[in-house]
Amino acid sequence: MFMDDDADAEAGIDTVVALGPDRAGLPLELALVVGDDGDVVVVHAMGMRANYAHLWPRSEGGREP
Repeated sequence: MFMDDDADAEAGIDTVVALGPDRAGLPLELALVVGDDGDVVVVHAMGMRANYAHLWPRSEGGREP
């Protein structure tokens, strides 16, 4: 799994981008919002786009994005 902070300065919202496999091994991209209290809300989920392919470790046995 890959995670990276992506601060949205205009909206004042901190988001985290997470990449990881679904149950079938297909690569997903998720956008998460982490609240001040530590609660995590998924605000975006879809099959991983090609622009993240360089971050996807092929050695984990997952499928190509």
